[in-house]
Amino acid sequence: MTPKTIQNWKKEFLANASKAFESDNNALENKEKMEKLKKENDALARGLGKTTIERDWAVGKLKSLDLSDKKDLVDSKLTTLSMTRQTKAFRNQQNYTLL
Repeated sequence: MTPKTIQNWKKEFLANASKAFESDNNALENKEKMEKLKKENDALARGLGKTTIERDWAVGKLKSLDLSDKKDLVDSKLTTLSMTRQTKAFRNQQNYTLL
């Protein structure tokens, strides 16, 4: 433990010392806020995990397709999006998944 660490702890304590002496009502309110934020964070983490799994599955599935199947995925089904633009978007997606 260095003197700098102790100084940082002391500085943080002095900045938040009043919280140590808050009423039980405030402490309960803060605890409830923390619980709510933890639940929200857990839900977001689950959603992110699900999305990551779905993306990984899609990338794996895309790699397993042969060229004609990949071409079918980008064949012009949208009249407003040119084949060139679809190909660029497809290439950008492949570059993104390699990161």
